Amino acid sequence: MTLRRILPIATGVVLLALLGWGVTSLLERLSTRGTDTVVATTTTPPSETPHIAATLFYATPEGDALMPIRREVPLAEGLVAQGRQILLAQFEPPRESS
Repeated sequence: MTLRRILPIATGVVLLALLGWGVTSLLERLSTRGTDTVVATTTTPPSETPHIAATLFYATPEGDALMPIRREVPLAEGLVAQGRQILLAQFEPPRESS
């Protein structure tokens, strides 16, 4: 290959790498800003919070199936905050259903 062919290819690879780095840096900044704001708003829950009933699925002791368990989850404002509440409830150990 000649220098005339290698130079545009090398320039394109370098520009593509810089673009990828820039997009990654931008996404990191956006994601860290969002979590700081959400953490600040969710750390002070009101004294009495309404709840919703959610069906959470846990693995059976054998590990070959899922077992549905209904639990009360605090009601949150917005989809992201409600999803966070459901995930927090999901990460707690399962209680035996009656």
